[in-house]
Amino acid sequence: MKRLILCLGNEIAGDDGVGIYIGKRLRGLIKGWDVKCSDKAGFYLIEEMEGYDEVVLVDSLVVREGRVGEIVEGYIQEGTAGTSPHSLSISQSLSLGRALGLKIPRKVKFFAITIPPPSLGEGLSPTVKEAAEKIISLLSLL
Repeated sequence: MKRLILCLGNEIAGDDGVGIYIGKRLRGLIKGWDVKCSDKAGFYLIEEMEGYDEVVLVDSLVVREGRVGEIVEGYIQEGTAGTSPHSLSISQSLSLGRALGLKIPRKVKFFAITIPPPSLGEGLSPTVKEAAEKIISLLSLL
């Protein structure tokens, strides 16, 4: 069984780089899992997930109001629309990959950390970094 932890983000957009931070920390720590970091989104994630039986996504989740640094986890619901009419959501990308006959995982679990709207700059805020360490601990138990 091929398994992947796919960590998403943008390292030059402050807290939006949290997924990449987590991915870099996890590389080589979890036996039986590939760990990849990517700044891609939507349709381009099909290529990253193709051929895997199980995928865990790690990313940030922008909140306009609410607490920063909260951990949200769940499963991607197939076919739900994204927030932009110009790109596919992850669930739409999974559906498209299957429709194209590609080997795409049936279930995709996700972990996300709530962040404020991204801003230019490198590094994580202390609150987001603390949440990242919790996810690293959780995933290292896989």
